[in-house]
Amino acid sequence: MTNQPRHPPSQCPEVCSRRRSLRRRRWARRVVAGLGAFTAPAFVLPPAVGLSRHTVTDDAMSGTMERGSVVFAKSQPVGDLEVGDIITYRVPTDPRQDLVTRRIVDIRSGLIWTSRDSTGEIDPWTLSFDQQTRDRAVVDIPYAGYVYDAVSRSVKKARNLLPN
Repeated sequence: MTNQPRHPPSQCPEVCSRRRSLRRRRWARRVVAGLGAFTAPAFVLPPAVGLSRHTVTDDAMSGTMERGSVVFAKSQPVGDLEVGDIITYRVPTDPRQDLVTRRIVDIRSGLIWTSRDSTGEIDPWTLSFDQQTRDRAVVDIPYAGYVYDAVSRSVKKARNLLPN
């Protein structure tokens, strides 16, 4: 058996480059599959157990929940909420605005006051007990909102491409 190269020396860089490229693609596929295996349950299981999902879109809760975190919340009777709970709701002064996540700082006379963790500033509005339930944050996944929102936008774009 001779020690001759499998490819003539002039072809080796091209062949080696192709092999390296294939290895990189396989590695990238494994990383994506691994990420999908861990993140898919995080977005499929919570709704199955009655949790709603919300992405934090502002810095109001910095230090507790960063912008881009995904918050899973459970609907709670308003009477069960306590000072210190973190809730997700629509701003009563602008119902078209995205949901916000804030900490409850006071509950009295049928009203709820909330504040921002980042500044301690109390919000200029109050929430009333007119709704029977509010969404109380159960768990958050830091920065997962960026991934979820990107995937969600891609799925919406793909749906728009499908024939009606």
